[in-house]
Amino acid sequence: MSDILFRILLWPLEWVLEAVFLPTGPLGKRFARWIAAPAQFERFAGAIRIVEGRQPGFTVGWRAGIATIRRDAIEFEDRKLRITGIDDGSRRPSERDRAPIAGPCGILRIRTATAELEWAIAEDQVDLVRQRLRPRPRPRPRP
Repeated sequence: MSDILFRILLWPLEWVLEAVFLPTGPLGKRFARWIAAPAQFERFAGAIRIVEGRQPGFTVGWRAGIATIRRDAIEFEDRKLRITGIDDGSRRPSERDRAPIAGPCGILRIRTATAELEWAIAEDQVDLVRQRLRPRPRPRPRP
């Protein structure tokens, strides 16, 4: 008898919790979008190499991997690159580049404090990456 009474009393609470927190509930949907957003918009497969200067972990040869774009920075595998600038143009790989990634790709030139690098990514992602990497203007200090 007490088991039945307990279930009857807890049923409204159980219903509210399921409605709110299940993937089909309002909080569940928001949580699912929050989890999916970084993977969908900030991770890019590609290859990076040094053109000029020195950057720890990179050489003049292509290093393939997954890059995650953060604010004014790229996390490439286990390395973090602070971006100080990005060239406006992009180019297609030439014969000497040996196509660093499969399929059509574009090559962006990015700058850090110590090196100038080339980043080969899928051609359809070049504009999105350039937009995400643009250094944001820093607010001016108040006098």
